[in-house]
Amino acid sequence: MDVVTQNVPYTATFLLGGIGFLTVLYFLLSAIYNLYFHPLAKIPGHRAWSATHIPLAWSIYRGTSVRKMQQLHRQYGPILRIGPDSVSFAQAEAWAHVLQPPPGSPETILKDTQWFRPLPGMVPSLSQAVEPSPHAHIKKAMLPAFTARALRAQEPFIQRYVNLLVDRLRDIASGDSSSFFVGEHAPAEVDIVSWLNFTTFDIFGDLGFGESFGCLEHSRHHPWVSIIFSNLKGIALLRAASYFPIVESLLTLCIPASIRKMQSDHVEFVRKKVETRLNYEFKREDLMSCVYRAEGHHEFTENQDRRLREKSEQEGGGGLSVEAITSVFWEMIMAGSETTATSLAGTINLLVQNPDKLRILADELRTRFDVETSDSISLDELHDLPYLNAVLKEGLRLCAPFPWILPRVIPTGGGNICGAWLPEGVSSSPVNFVMYPPC
Repeated sequence: MDVVTQNVPYTATFLLGGIGFLTVLYFLLSAIYNLYFHPLAKIPGHRAWSATHIPLAWSIYRGTSVRKMQQLHRQYGPILRIGPDSVSFAQAEAWAHVLQPPPGSPETILKDTQWFRPLPGMVPSLSQAVEPSPHAHIKKAMLPAFTARALRAQEPFIQRYVNLLVDRLRDIASGDSSSFFVGEHAPAEVDIVSWLNFTTFDIFGDLGFGESFGCLEHSRHHPWVSIIFSNLKGIALLRAASYFPIVESLLTLCIPASIRKMQSDHVEFVRKKVETRLNYEFKREDLMSCVYRAEGHHEFTENQDRRLREKSEQEGGGGLSVEAITSVFWEMIMAGSETTATSLAGTINLLVQNPDKLRILADELRTRFDVETSDSISLDELHDLPYLNAVLKEGLRLCAPFPWILPRVIPTGGGNICGAWLPEGVSSSPVNFVMYPPC
């Protein structure tokens, strides 16, 4: 018995050493195959990125992926291998080739399910719907909220919060900081990124749920919005780990119960907001009213979700359930708020760095409008200002809120993308950050 007991540590060491050796051997053989025998072996790219997903995953976690892709595209050309089974493109033709069916193929290039996944406890939203049919179903329901007529109806809501933003900034500029915190020795310093996020989140809260998040009023993020921003690093970690299923599974198991509860609370928070808005007894022209009206309903009762489900079953997906509306509006909180603020902040930063361009824009606005009041400013009036629209388009080009189009998977039979033949199962994506370099 003593001999057997003494041999146990040696046996465990031998097993662990064997597992380690086999693991290293597996990765070594995989790297050799990826570099020399994989169907993508002839696609230009950095050898480390071509051999394993580790460099791409690490850059995603660090938030440097698009910068690194830009550097690699400049070195290796417009078609770049960024992983053993991943290719990125930095040429205009990629938009049509990747986002539309390849020539001669009846199949659509579907979204990569590795990236497009519904959140735990939620049904797929617009961006997470992989198959064309459910995606078209949700898109059809959302379109009425973004027509010219709908935007004109929503304009008063936007004006209200833009005016509040201007009032807040004027208070800061004048040194009146009695209602909110401003640096004691620098009352005119403005964190424009935060203020733009306050504004866009308040606008969407009002347009989507019938009430703002109170960010501008209290000069800080709503606690729920703050949690979203604080979780972005964790989301990046899980996305990077998704290239390694075992690591992803281990990380998922390690998520604390408190974080899981926070996620479920987020879902419940949005659902309650949606149900509260749908229960409004008065008519209100906003995003939710457009979506609800598109579904053929004019009032909300406790049986609404059942009716929506029945309609969806009868018409092959004709109605959005409350769960689906919840998922769509959860996604739109970020898609319609943080992204807008990011582009606007980048545009303002560029204007400040180019005072001659800022002066031209200011002259155009002050010539058309009374700077003391915003009553004369409307969407129709702004549409006719050539320099303002040029600035906004240039801002979107240089400060794209989402600089990397998330990957699509080449369908059965493969496809020709920008002159390169890619086998089925390969992830392909245009990188607009690389295609829109500074002039």
